[in-house]
Amino acid sequence: MVGWIYLSEKSSKYTKKAPTYFANAVSIANKNKESIEELPVLSLYGLSKCYQIKRKYKKSIECINQIIVHNQWFIDALTLKSELQLLYGLSQQCIDTVNRLLNTENQSNNIHCLIIKLCY
Repeated sequence: MVGWIYLSEKSSKYTKKAPTYFANAVSIANKNKESIEELPVLSLYGLSKCYQIKRKYKKSIECINQIIVHNQWFIDALTLKSELQLLYGLSQQCIDTVNRLLNTENQSNNIHCLIIKLCY
């Protein structure tokens, strides 16, 4: 929770501290395999956002990939992954991710994916 508060602050002093809180939460969750459902998703998502702010898109995509592998129910991760791939310059992989998401049940009208597909 503290990581999200620091991430939302405009001051770079607090924004720099946010990744350590998310990384600590991920490491604690990996040690305690019982709480693997919610904590790593939000922590990895926050860590990905920190990398995105720092424009380290490759590391951000790696965090999102971990979310997708361990929590396939978290559909927003695929949307974020496609946007990050587009920012990183991986347009063909972005289109593949968009097509994968659009072929998922109940996601055929995902507006973010449709916009990306329309533009490319």
